[in-house]
Parts: sequence; structure tokens; C-alpha cells
Amino acid sequence: MSSKNLCEIACEILLTSDPDLKASRTIQAVEDWTAGRISEIRACKVPDKPAKPLGVQLVDPWKVPKRGKGGSEATRISSLHSLCHIEQVAVNLSWDIVARFADQDLPSAFYDEWVRVAGEEAKHYKILSERLQELNSKYGNLPAHNRLWESATETADSLEARLAIVHMVHEARGLDIHPQTVNRFRSSGDMRSVSLLEDVIYPDEITHVEAGVRWFKYIYKDSSEDEVIRRFHEIVRERFRGNLKEPFNHEARAKAGFSRSWYEPLSHD
Repeated sequence: MSSKNLCEIACEILLTSDPDLKASRTIQAVEDWTAGRISEIRACKVPDKPAKPLGVQLVDPWKVPKRGKGGSEATRISSLHSLCHIEQVAVNLSWDIVARFADQDLPSAFYDEWVRVAGEEAKHYKILSERLQELNSKYGNLPAHNRLWESATETADSLEARLAIVHMVHEARGLDIHPQTVNRFRSSGDMRSVSLLEDVIYPDEITHVEAGVRWFKYIYKDSSEDEVIRRFHEIVRERFRGNLKEPFNHEARAKAGFSRSWYEPLSHD
């Protein structure tokens, strides 16, 4: 049995700068939590931001080179690098939601869910990092930006805002662009990457959006569906810059329990 509680371990992982070690520690923590070797949940001081990923140059979003739309190896590497970085940030997001809101009265199922998500994001990171190495590249060879984490900073004061903006807006956007991303790899004949994205990562990511929807609804469990959706709209309009972008992946969103009434009105305010 670990002498540390889940939140302390979450914070240690957040402050791990080596991305590979962060992923390995995450996978071990998931195993320990699942096996009951970690069981205590106790609020602790959470860092304002995670450690900067070792060997990765973080720049302003507009300074990240645009990914081409062709099927060259350089374009595919750029796309995989961007996805790998997103997964690395997603590991941090999962542990941050576990630790940052531990002082709230949340059921153990909440922690089960986000620990699971952390483990899956770590798995995705490792898969994509290994794929980059197969293409004679590596995570850190290209610059990346920190916009996704900035959304976490901006919602650190509110669990409902965190769920809405990070997990129901940004993560759902990942589902929307998935078909286009996969088609680019498919058209270039990179079926190895297609398989990783389509068969391994995509099904997991649907459940991650589903987790956001489920726990947002939990916060408003005593409210009607219409009231919950109205509150989601209020938060997004208050905290998200601009409208939600079309086209939407309606099929994937529906699988995540995210019906059109939640997001379509936010695309044409």
C-alpha cells in the first residue's frame, strides 16, 4: 500500500518533466489505483502548471509551423508530433482535474474515471512517440504550443468550467477533426498510423468526451436536461473565445452522449 494519497501522486506526475517518465509513472499509478495499492484521496497543494516537457520547445501558437495538407513524410511527422504533444498535455489535464478539485465532495467513481483517462492518454502518448521514432523522428524535434494547457489555467477556479471548456469543447473538437486527419494518412498509404489513430486512440477519445459530459451532468444532477444544457451554453459563451467550429463529427459526439442541442447553437451565435 502506497503511503501517498492519489492527489500527491497526481502532483508528482504533473511535476515530472521527462515526458516518457511522466507516461510510465502514470501507467504505474493507474495500476496501483486499480489494484487498491493507492486508495486515499486527500486534497493537497496543486502546482499552478505542470513541469515544462523536457526537450520540447514551447512557442506561441502562431509560431508553430503550419502542417501541410499533402502526404509527404515531413507532413505526416508534423501531424504525429502535434498529436503526440496533445496527448502529453492530456496526461497533465487528467491528473490536474484529479488533484485540483479533490477538496470537493465527489464520488470515488469520479477518480476512477479520470485515473482511467490519464492512463489512456499516457498510452496514446507512448504509441505516438514510438511511431515518430519509427519514422526516424522523436517528440521534441518540432516546436509545440501550450494553448490547451492555458485553457486549464483559465478554468482552474471551477470544475464545471474545466469540464465544459477542456473536455467538452477542446476534446470534442479532436473528434471533429479526426476523420480528416486519418484520411490524410490513408491517402499517403501510411496504414500503420491509420491503424493507431483509428483502432486504438479514437475509441478511447470518444469515452473521454463522454466522461466530460457525464460529470458535467453530475454537477447538475438535480436539474432538468434543458437547464443543464443552458448552463453549458452560458459557460462556453463566457469562457470560450469565438464560436464552435464546424463541421462536427455528429456520430462520435452522439456516442459520447453529446447530442446536437448541446453544441450546435454555439456554432452560430
